[in-house]
Amino acid sequence: MYRWKWRVSQMAVIYRISVGIAQGLDHLHTGLQKPVIHGNLKSKNILLDRNYQPYISDFGQHLLLNPSAGQEMLESCGAQGYRAPELIKMKDVCQETDIYSLGVILLELLTGREPINENPSADEDFYLPNSLRNAVLDHRIKDVFNPLILLSPVSEECVLKLFQLAMACFVATGNSGGCGDDIDFDAHNFDKGTVESVTGTFRGKALSEANKIEVF
Repeated sequence: MYRWKWRVSQMAVIYRISVGIAQGLDHLHTGLQKPVIHGNLKSKNILLDRNYQPYISDFGQHLLLNPSAGQEMLESCGAQGYRAPELIKMKDVCQETDIYSLGVILLELLTGREPINENPSADEDFYLPNSLRNAVLDHRIKDVFNPLILLSPVSEECVLKLFQLAMACFVATGNSGGCGDDIDFDAHNFDKGTVESVTGTFRGKALSEANKIEVF
């Protein structure tokens, strides 16, 4: 990714980072006595060790600031593209807003692009999730992936499934049934930098059921 120094040609690295962030976020939401909302989840707050194991930092900082400064921090996160436009002005954050931010980070990993494109072309949206939705509708989704990813020893289907899971994070924001439904990753044949099969569930459903956007 543009801020992380790693070999983007290795899909296994992308998968490792994605799984680690999702598991860390799930621990904050469900693994403690009281759920902890990150509130400012973005790629700059993901630290990597030399084995590309991710660590989530700066969680819950909005709770330590005075109300005015805390709200300013939350709005800044939204302005950087990590919060749903309709939720930017909300004074409170919940698991739903963290899940949305996770989806944006997954798209960054897959495309190598920043959440906000300050100089979009005529046929592009400045906001990364919207730009990819448009690419799906125009049947050019394969063109938006980082080309180095497709050079990895991994099937195109696996890349598309991870993309579906990222888009499912945005579907969660559009539902009014509450915050914090589980996102689960699973992998088979994860060996020597190769992911032969990637599957995921969202809200207990298969990826194809969770996301209404068809990419195959």
